[in-house]
Amino acid sequence: MADNPATGHSRDDPPDVGRPDAGRPDAGLAMAAGGVSRALQSMTVISQADGVALMLADGHGRLRAVGGSSAEGLELQYAEQSEQSGPAHESVAADRPVAVADLRRHGGAGYERLARRAASVRAVLSIPVHVEGTATGALNFYRRTPCRWTSDHIAVGEHLAETAADLLVGLAAAAREHRER
Repeated sequence: MADNPATGHSRDDPPDVGRPDAGRPDAGLAMAAGGVSRALQSMTVISQADGVALMLADGHGRLRAVGGSSAEGLELQYAEQSEQSGPAHESVAADRPVAVADLRRHGGAGYERLARRAASVRAVLSIPVHVEGTATGALNFYRRTPCRWTSDHIAVGEHLAETAADLLVGLAAAAREHRER
């Protein structure tokens, strides 16, 4: 029996049943992007940061911007991607959280360029995202004002990075399943 009489669909139907783009090869990618976007929005609320953004390593180990909960987050990610330096890079390389209280006052030429390119972002907490035991990316929490990141911020960030990893593994499995259909 249909759970939704208007559409005739049941909650047991696959999520893309009845969607106009369900047959398109990129429909699964669009659904995954939407899932990541919603997750980053939720993580922003949970963490009480001004925003959250995700970077993942590509096939050559270079960090790439995946998404952000706001335009500022994407600016930060694209700046880090272009510069190939910053908190996400340090976090993945050292496999530990990296807390930057104020991008404008943090030392180093790379940080000066990040501060100019992502001017609205002042503080960043970068947490490595682990998939199968390897740091494959970073979850960046950011604030528009300088911030001293506390051990509580870091603990919440680490929990949310685990959640992000679980989401990514689930999306990869769903994409494989979608391709095999």
